[in-house]
Amino acid sequence: MVKAFFNGQKLPRFMTYTNLVLLPKKKEVNMTISLSNFINKVFSRVIHVRLRQILPENLAVHIIDHIAPPGVQDELDIPYWMLETQGIFLVKSAWERMRYFMPSKCWCCVDPEEENIAYVFFRSNAAVRVWTYFQSCAGLMMGESLHQEVLKCWKAQVSTSLQALVRVRKPQLQDIPHKWHDLLKFLEHYMPKMKVDKVLWEFPKEGWNKVNSDGASRGNPGRSTIGFYVRDDRGDIIHAYGQEIQDTTNTEAEAMAILEALRYCYVHHLSNIWLETDSMLLKNVIMERWSILWVIIEHVEEIRRLMVLCHARISHIFRERNKMVDHLANYVLDTGPIVSDLFAQLDPT
Repeated sequence: MVKAFFNGQKLPRFMTYTNLVLLPKKKEVNMTISLSNFINKVFSRVIHVRLRQILPENLAVHIIDHIAPPGVQDELDIPYWMLETQGIFLVKSAWERMRYFMPSKCWCCVDPEEENIAYVFFRSNAAVRVWTYFQSCAGLMMGESLHQEVLKCWKAQVSTSLQALVRVRKPQLQDIPHKWHDLLKFLEHYMPKMKVDKVLWEFPKEGWNKVNSDGASRGNPGRSTIGFYVRDDRGDIIHAYGQEIQDTTNTEAEAMAILEALRYCYVHHLSNIWLETDSMLLKNVIMERWSILWVIIEHVEEIRRLMVLCHARISHIFRERNKMVDHLANYVLDTGPIVSDLFAQLDPT
């Protein structure tokens, strides 16, 4: 049967069909049954078996026993796509994961051929139907090669759309070229008007304390450190701190640096905190303007809670004015942890 399958024949229906039936143990159920919880149990069993097949036993056991996606409090059954840091399903990541386990021969077609670019995107049954549908809408005829089809669609749709996009982003531009190479050359030689901003570190208001934080990750992910310092309204350093953390990414290191800074302020009863970070991503995530990344959900929730307790606000600062704490985080990578309550105790290099 396996040989027949790889020779192009279809599998019997009893092998390709799956029936899923929920059998309640009680006649009357007084609570809501979460279908996703049931599905999670089924999938977790399949994933456990698969992990033991593709990974060494010690790694598979470690992942099964210790690694799980973080949850969100007071919410039920929120799926996260673990192949993306944002937890959102993308076809690209699914394809990159599945392509290593797929056969090199396209078995989903009536007359399967080798899965090369021309077949998958031009000669296969699905590709022919897609090309025919969109070409009929544009008034085009099916060509002989993938190259011809791409050129036809480019001239009919893409080139015009790109010109319109350039006009929207750069309305002052005139005589935008139609051909791709000319358009590239035109944009490469375009010189926009320069805007210069003076970047200065600002003193906090009287009675306020200012916190600057940063995280560093060499390799991203790789060896990671955090650093922060707290200054009073006269600009004097109250506390400076830097230490190495577990291997992680830049984003998670930045989040952990902010969290440790707020924990210090809360423990030492510091309020009216002005928090500055050079990560625009974290600033907008903490202010709930952008969607949260699943890998830092727990850190962000704790940051928001401490900001309320410490009466804190957060703002973005350019990297050029955050060099001191950036040096602090990189100093820990090169030399070791540092804790100081005076500016003079910090390494001048």
